[in-house]
Amino acid sequence: MFLLPERTKATLVLLDKNEYLNKMEQMLADKDIYEVISKEPSKKLTNDFYNLISRRKKNSYIDELIYKRLRTTDGIVSRAYELPKKRASENHCLFD
Repeated sequence: MFLLPERTKATLVLLDKNEYLNKMEQMLADKDIYEVISKEPSKKLTNDFYNLISRRKKNSYIDELIYKRLRTTDGIVSRAYELPKKRASENHCLFD
């Protein structure tokens, strides 16, 4: 069983783990929306962004303060999760 916040985060919802995992697998199986990637792209995107802002700083397009604000030190890997939605007319939660 999982205890998750409902989408509005006003209540908590108790879900069967297998039901939740099945819903997530169905959602992620939609090839029109999701795509399996062979390598996590965050590091390359972060490095490309660092190179861009470094060039902008070097060419005086941005100052040191802006450069430091744009430069992040903690890349966060994307995660997929779904929060259940409780409908007022129902006593159970559904995924939309």
